[in-house]
Amino acid sequence: MHGGKSLIAVPLALGAAAAFACANVAQRQAVRRYESDQALDAGILLRAVRQPLWLAGLAASIIGFGLEAVALALAPVVLVQPLIVAELPFALPLAAFLARRRLGVREWSGLGLVTTGLALLVIVMHPTDTAMTASPFVWVAVFASVGSVVAFLLGVARRTRGISRTSAVAMAAATMFGLMVVVTKATAHDFASRRIGALATWQPWVLAVVGIGGMVLAQNAFRSGPLAVSLPLIDVGEPVVGSAIAVFAFGERLGHLGVMASAAFLVALAMVGLGVATLDRSPLVQEAQAQTGEAADTPVLSA
Repeated sequence: MHGGKSLIAVPLALGAAAAFACANVAQRQAVRRYESDQALDAGILLRAVRQPLWLAGLAASIIGFGLEAVALALAPVVLVQPLIVAELPFALPLAAFLARRRLGVREWSGLGLVTTGLALLVIVMHPTDTAMTASPFVWVAVFASVGSVVAFLLGVARRTRGISRTSAVAMAAATMFGLMVVVTKATAHDFASRRIGALATWQPWVLAVVGIGGMVLAQNAFRSGPLAVSLPLIDVGEPVVGSAIAVFAFGERLGHLGVMASAAFLVALAMVGLGVATLDRSPLVQEAQAQTGEAADTPVLSA
């Protein structure tokens, strides 16, 4: 049985996922007109803020971030973050509706697997929480590792085009958002203990920088390719990166899992992974690959 705080955090995280879904669909609609040969357009936000649709998406994103921050203040990263993948069941039907397309059996099957797998994860996990406090050495190592991964992915994006470029930029955005989650939890802990005095620490200011960086990368991913390609990568990559940092750098744990619970946990992970892979190979994505001149059997997500 989850604690009272975790039970409150679950609906908050799901609400954040729904808000992020609305935000990403709106912002994708707004920025897709910005064609560019560059893998990374650093000025995209300056043009996007002139569009009411993008600003509406920004408002939804702020609401989602607020809900996520409260959830992270109440529960461990390894519980909250997988629930953000629930953005997919919210966003893809909405995106298909706006594009006047119908989701087929493959898409609904993938969404069903993702949703069921996430529900099972919430049931079986009993994670331990941590305040995300560590020595400066640990933080420097985390930032350096994330920076290296993002730099590598952007290097790949500069050398590729089409779906491959979209995938690389989306994975870079996911990596930044994963880091943002950990810094968000550290910031929430500081504000809970120091109140306004937390503004004298580095966490809120680094959080702003990381958040803006992640947003720039996400908008470039939305600009360069269809939402069916970028959104699954961001939604899966963010919790994977955030949870990995929380576990390996800050000591969060999944809690004691017996034989049956461990088996259910692995089944849940497999269902989420299979659901995302199913969505990745849907006709919508295959059509997008054909339109960009890439082979239809080229995988968008790495296993």
